[in-house]
Amino acid sequence: MITPDKVLSGVDIQAVKGLVRGTWMGKYGVSLRHGAIEAIGWAREFGLDDGEQRHILDIGCGSGLFCRTCNLLGHTAVGLDQPGYMHAKLAEQMGIQYDEHLVTTADPLPEYKRESFNTVTMMHVSNHEGPNLYKSLSDAVWRALAPGGQWWIVFHFVTQRWAQSGLWAAWFDPGTISQQGSRVLLLEKPK
Repeated sequence: MITPDKVLSGVDIQAVKGLVRGTWMGKYGVSLRHGAIEAIGWAREFGLDDGEQRHILDIGCGSGLFCRTCNLLGHTAVGLDQPGYMHAKLAEQMGIQYDEHLVTTADPLPEYKRESFNTVTMMHVSNHEGPNLYKSLSDAVWRALAPGGQWWIVFHFVTQRWAQSGLWAAWFDPGTISQQGSRVLLLEKPK
């Protein structure tokens, strides 16, 4: 069983705190221990603790705790977040693979190998471009997601209304939306 202590083992907590000091993450973020507990909870929610090894892309990886948790569960996780912030240094502290990329409508994802990820996650990502960004990102994720793969989305409270808007159903073939709640959306690519 994975624990917060195991997730944080070997992480230079003071260095991480120094990296986020004065940033949005430092101002509004929670403690690393709480972040590790949340990462473990989401991994369980997404069924990533069942022993099946997966290749995971975490869009908007933030601190990298979720990717670190996934790696400790035996997966290969790649974190993706915006450039020019402190995410690359956080990824280094967390010991995770990290890709720097600003997600925009015009350029939603780096060019990943087609159908290379079994699971894509996106949690608490703020979207200031509206539904066009989600449509563009959805198309790119679908190309990167392996047949039978899952895309888990946990909406940020600011963008939560998009989860309930019904737009997702228009963008995907019937049957690909497996779960739609007030904050969580699961899309499954047919095999």
